[in-house]
Amino acid sequence: MTLYFLGQGINYRTVANQFAICKIVHEITKAIVDILTPEYVKFPESDAEYLAAMATFHGKQIPNCVGAIDGSHIRILRPTECSTDFYNRKAYYSILLQGICDGNGKFLSVSCGFPGSIHDARMLKRSGFYKNVVNKRLI
Repeated sequence: MTLYFLGQGINYRTVANQFAICKIVHEITKAIVDILTPEYVKFPESDAEYLAAMATFHGKQIPNCVGAIDGSHIRILRPTECSTDFYNRKAYYSILLQGICDGNGKFLSVSCGFPGSIHDARMLKRSGFYKNVVNKRLI
């Protein structure tokens, strides 16, 4: 059920109608994020890891870069509460996804779930990545 949900990009209602169970999809997805994210989505921690990440970008003619950042809108159905917060500049309802990748496309940081109407810079300032930089835990 979880693979069907994640692979199809569908909503809980469709999963519930298809399999008559929805709660388990949420629990398994949460477990995947809680267990796998710390292992596989992390910013360089040592000087050697920073230098390796920078070398990858340098080889692509982008000097002094550790990660590339971008965001994306994930289309959602209109929420019943605070719907205007989720209505984005592209004229549909969404939540925002922000990712930072290394030169090989591996995720170093991911933030998701902010309303589609907020600006990219504001999402960056609300992200865990930004908070870690400000607290000097990164870079």
